[in-house]
Amino acid sequence: MRKLTQCGTLAVALLIAQGALARPDPASIINAMDEDGDGLVSAEEFTLRGRGPGLKLLERADSNGDGRISRAEHDAVRVERAGRIAKWADDMFVELDADGDGYVTAAEAQRGAFERLDRDGDGYIDAGEFGRMRDRRPGGYPRVGGPRP
Repeated sequence: MRKLTQCGTLAVALLIAQGALARPDPASIINAMDEDGDGLVSAEEFTLRGRGPGLKLLERADSNGDGRISRAEHDAVRVERAGRIAKWADDMFVELDADGDGYVTAAEAQRGAFERLDRDGDGYIDAGEFGRMRDRRPGGYPRVGGPRP
């Protein structure tokens, strides 16, 4: 049970550090797409805009540039992404395991989350640091510790 609690603490610390608990305001998303101002988004108004991860994935997956994604192209992107996620997870574990004993404790997870939020390293987290974290990613989800897979 103690191991489960430590894993839960680690997961919450990572979610907080990465801003996964923050979400963009749905009303602002609807307003951005609502071209006729009726407060609703029709199929004609709905578009995938900006630099969203879905659009980037589609561009990257279409390796032959034909405007379509084959099953082989899809699978190639999935395998490549899985490798990046595995590397990121390994790097995160090593970073959190402060004493290098091969285990991440709740205290180490808490320390890691705090250090990610305390961007200037002054030992305190202020509103500006929270704001900068949130503003670093499209959609308001912070990216910490370098690029995420």
